[in-house]
Amino acid sequence: MGIGPAARDLYRKLGLKPPARVCDLGSQEMSQGLGGSAKDWMEHQGFEYTSIDFDGKFGALKLDLNEITAHDLYEMHVNTNFDIVTNHGTTEHIFNQANVFELMHYLTKNGGIMIHAVPTPKFGPSHGFYFYDETIFDDLAYTNNYQILEMYRQPDPYEIILVAFKKVNDGFFKMPIQGQYRT
Repeated sequence: MGIGPAARDLYRKLGLKPPARVCDLGSQEMSQGLGGSAKDWMEHQGFEYTSIDFDGKFGALKLDLNEITAHDLYEMHVNTNFDIVTNHGTTEHIFNQANVFELMHYLTKNGGIMIHAVPTPKFGPSHGFYFYDETIFDDLAYTNNYQILEMYRQPDPYEIILVAFKKVNDGFFKMPIQGQYRT
């Protein structure tokens, strides 16, 4: 999708400022009139920026998010201790959802922030494999002890959910069970 005004507003609301190390899942473009790449925008602000995307655009590490793990990145000598890990409309294009959410967990340092900006079913047809609602994020937070900093829907121009988690426990990633089925 790219980083649009709603995501930039979320960054401001969270007070995200350099110095910080950012890992962006997807080689994002700046959307809705800004043009350019997220890499240029982030580095211009003073963030240390890395992205991972199969297309390798904008200097991204050319890796498949369906398969790559944090351990693989460590073996490749990629520093995996990020202050901020983002998903600006990437996960819906990745079939292996479990892998990508686990990767985000391990890339984010303890005390770091995970940001999601993902489409809802109202986003429009033919956009990726998946659409999201708040349930998956509530259950990811509950199961992995993430603190939910923000979670809301942005309706225009396409409906997306914006979520910000703080990782407050450096434990192993756990796969969630939908809350209504927890015992």
